[in-house]
Amino acid sequence: MNPRSIIFSIFLGTVWLILLSRLFYLQVVNSDYFAGRAENNATKMIDQIPARGLIFDRYGKLIVENQPTFSIQITPAEFDTNSSSEFEYLAQRLNMSPAEVRRKIQGVWPYTPVTIKENVDFTLIAKLEEEMVKHPGVHFKVDIHRIYSPDITMPHVIGYLNQITEQTIGYFKTGDFSDTDYKIGELTGAAGIEKFYEIELRGQKGYHELQSDSKGKVVKDLGIVKHPTDGYNLYLTIDLEFQRFVETAMGQNKGSIIVVDVRTGEILAATSKPDYNIRWFVEGISHEQWKELNENPDKPMFNRIVQSGYAPGSTFKMITAIAALEEGLATPETYIECKGVYLLGGNRFRCWNWTGHGHINMQNAITHSCDVYFYTLAWELGINKLAKYARMFGLGEMTGVDLPNEKKGNVPTTDFFDSRYGRNNWKSGTVVNLGIGQGEILVTPIQIAQYVTILANSGKYQQPHFVRYAEDQEGIRKVLYPIKSVPVKPDYLDLMRHGMWAVVNTYEGTGKRAWIKWQAAGKTGTSENVHGNYHGWFAGFAPYYDPEIAVVVIMENGGEGSDVAAPMSATVMNYYFNYIRGRKAFDPSDLKEKQFQSLRNAQLIP
Repeated sequence: MNPRSIIFSIFLGTVWLILLSRLFYLQVVNSDYFAGRAENNATKMIDQIPARGLIFDRYGKLIVENQPTFSIQITPAEFDTNSSSEFEYLAQRLNMSPAEVRRKIQGVWPYTPVTIKENVDFTLIAKLEEEMVKHPGVHFKVDIHRIYSPDITMPHVIGYLNQITEQTIGYFKTGDFSDTDYKIGELTGAAGIEKFYEIELRGQKGYHELQSDSKGKVVKDLGIVKHPTDGYNLYLTIDLEFQRFVETAMGQNKGSIIVVDVRTGEILAATSKPDYNIRWFVEGISHEQWKELNENPDKPMFNRIVQSGYAPGSTFKMITAIAALEEGLATPETYIECKGVYLLGGNRFRCWNWTGHGHINMQNAITHSCDVYFYTLAWELGINKLAKYARMFGLGEMTGVDLPNEKKGNVPTTDFFDSRYGRNNWKSGTVVNLGIGQGEILVTPIQIAQYVTILANSGKYQQPHFVRYAEDQEGIRKVLYPIKSVPVKPDYLDLMRHGMWAVVNTYEGTGKRAWIKWQAAGKTGTSENVHGNYHGWFAGFAPYYDPEIAVVVIMENGGEGSDVAAPMSATVMNYYFNYIRGRKAFDPSDLKEKQFQSLRNAQLIP
């Protein structure tokens, strides 16, 4: 045998001898000692649940608060499942049968706590807590249920809580949640602000350490090893009275209304219709209720504010005009002859006014919403230049508004059409349709709200948002959103604004039904819809000379924007100027100096 092989064999034999000797020492010689240590030193951590952050409206009124609820749980691995007396004890206390208790824990993972009964009265919890030391494996769980002010609805803004399941727990182990301690059965934000600010609202768990023997019996209380940190309280931009009015005004119509303070980006009211009863989710939604929501063809769970994509229609025409001006393809005094039809490659593209608008310049083209004028500009610009300016005004990009699941819509380019239809295998008329906001372009209501805010402010804006202040143990601090700007010549923006003023304030304007005495400006739009009636748009701001608010209305399947959306905008604006304007919002006097990094898309004011 090779000498190296002999040496290696001796080495392996020695290692095995050492391991066997150690094993004999641990399991035979000192078995009682180590068994005792294991029995006496087993510890477990009991979660200390933090208080979820409260939610206030813009005036500091509490609109979402907490109510603790209690559940009784069994951890099968710690519970004496062979003892009928244990089942009888628990069944008697919970007003159940022993068989019901047994069924609850059959076939489950033995180390996972199983809820036996929910919404247990606190007096019973107090009594059971005294007795739990004699009944290993039995414990209680504290949940936080949300309590909503009687006068709030806005489910798509506030959102709701839902339990984490075996199917969803994986989501809470990745990304922003990778450093958190989520467990199956816990409640977490599932929609709206509750979901977007889940980490901030949730807070951080604390832990209470207990020492137990091998049977799970607690033998020593080691105390709190980490105290819980309550979640941040949030102060919203929403005016509750205005919100209720907007929801009532929308009635049974489908669509969305958004009102933004153009000076700050604060959203004063926002609705998505149809909606649902937010309170159904407090105690756990029933199967029948969930089925009703999900099988409703009008999709009440769908948040139209940030998720619905519509063609912008004629609200897009200011972008086409600005693109032509910036690219040097037109001037404010460029006249085009509209005879009611635009001819391209043997195809006829109709103006909405079949008799034509005659010899017309840019401002009047906006006022009259002349399709032929913008067909002509779009053809000269081409698809990619139109897309460039659309993105400059925030279309085709997420606004960053603090609601979850925001869609970015679609601003098509030549690459988009090539990938969908094949290289150069799409019609040349596609570009002229895009120039009037029709075709494959899709926008969300919140994108149009940001777009009209940019126009109102002559290029400057803050992203639309729902949170004004955040509060933790150190105090209340203002959340500041960065001011952005669009690189377009001020004169061109002024031209668009004046055209929008004429849309509302002249007899020839398509949006004259949006007229109010406070001098509104805006643009109507009608979104073609192959699945039914047209969608009607109005996007405007007021007052014209010193803008305060922007209002966006989309009436889904409602018809022409001038007929349905423009008068709705007038209703909303009138209410603002008559009843909401001038109200002083909540403004804490003592602002702490600390960066609030945990709020996404924002900075704390120093």
